[in-house]
Amino acid sequence: MKIKFEDMVQVNKKTKFMRRIRLCLELKDENGFFVYEWQNENKKWEAYSAEIMIKIADAINNDQTTLSITFQNRSYDIDLNKLIQTNTSTNVKRKIHCIKSSLLNLFMYILYNQQSKGY
Repeated sequence: MKIKFEDMVQVNKKTKFMRRIRLCLELKDENGFFVYEWQNENKKWEAYSAEIMIKIADAINNDQTTLSITFQNRSYDIDLNKLIQTNTSTNVKRKIHCIKSSLLNLFMYILYNQQSKGY
């Protein structure tokens, strides 16, 4: 198994089957784990890569109001106050947000049920 954080996928080395993965960040002064996402043209929320999520979190921790990134070979400016990313070539704007991850709660639920059943 190989993890490609830049594409947020895991790849089976034998079959080459790819499966999407998610990354959650534990944010300073917050309780829990969080995911930064952008809204695609179909109004579906897509998680940023690990590298971009860390850059966004660092920028916020350093009181920056804007951030320039390269994502999927395109350049974007992110307004951290308005929570908008703008493609610098096309000027297309998309919403971004930070949500609390429920994956930790799911993991804790599974772990608790396994322990209570003696697994």
